[in-house]
Amino acid sequence: INPKTGKEYRKKSVDKREVYPVGKYAKTGKRKLPYDVYKGLIEKGNARGKNNDSSRYRTGVLQQIVVGFGNDEEWQNDGVRKYFLDEINSGDKKRATAARNLFNEKYAKPWLEKFKTENPSMKIVQAVVHFDETHPHMQITVMPYVAGKENGGLGSTSYTGAIKHDHPDLKGNVIAEWYRTQHEKLRNLIANTPSGLTYNSSHKPATMTLGDRPGSHKSTRVNLFNKQQADLLKQQKYLDEQKVKTANEAIATIKAIQPEHTVPLERLKPHETAKRIDTPEGEEQHRTQPLEWLTTAAREVLRLARIRITNLQRTLNIRDKERAERERKIFEAGKQSERNKNNQKNKGLER
Repeated sequence: INPKTGKEYRKKSVDKREVYPVGKYAKTGKRKLPYDVYKGLIEKGNARGKNNDSSRYRTGVLQQIVVGFGNDEEWQNDGVRKYFLDEINSGDKKRATAARNLFNEKYAKPWLEKFKTENPSMKIVQAVVHFDETHPHMQITVMPYVAGKENGGLGSTSYTGAIKHDHPDLKGNVIAEWYRTQHEKLRNLIANTPSGLTYNSSHKPATMTLGDRPGSHKSTRVNLFNKQQADLLKQQKYLDEQKVKTANEAIATIKAIQPEHTVPLERLKPHETAKRIDTPEGEEQHRTQPLEWLTTAAREVLRLARIRITNLQRTLNIRDKERAERERKIFEAGKQSERNKNNQKNKGLER
């Protein structure tokens, strides 16, 4: 909620599932502009925002983290954990659902509430517990936001900035230290929370025992380069699979890739208005055209889409090389600094 106006912010970030018009993401989101077109509009808006009070948009505001409920060894040897795994993997839908619900009520939800209270600048978008690996883990998607630092309706605070705002006492590698403290709190909650299960005819609720080795508490912040590359490859594969020999195939291709496509006015009847192909009227206008023109239009749409993706791939590769070069220089600078310190220390010892 915007504290100045009292109105709810409208989402201005971009999720590629919402903007990619081809492949398995086609028509699944609210926006249908190709990602590179949408990104171009964002960059134009940002350029205006630098010079005046215009809104500035952000394209990468969401972050993802993972917390593990223990380590592999603990999940293999502990009785309470074994119960959860056996029930969830039993193949019985009712038993599996009951075990998941119990696990979430006893461990996941209490920790998530504690996380929300202690990290108010991490606005939780989604939190899901996964049981598909060697031990359960929670995947949390957050949007870093600090009131008073709004940017185009979304918090301009960085991931690290949000952590520093909520935990000013953290020093050094802030993100790593934050992960460590959050994971320790989760382990303490697990060790001290009665599971609701009893063993050996005991009426005392059993708890999960903890081993000496900490469990997983790693960051899975999205690698945007790899994600964009994967999305581009999916689109490239989709484009390669398209056939435009029949009217239905041509129309389906144009609708998926360029939904705003219209028939040229010179091909329409007098006083007829051109409609987008993703509307019933526009589709009918396209169907009334000769098959040769329709297939040619579809092939042109495919050609332009391939060019767009090729240019994006080239841009991504250039950016990745630039990023790698920056990281190499930083690494070399660090090594040189370490060598200088060692040289100074050796000189001091010689004296």
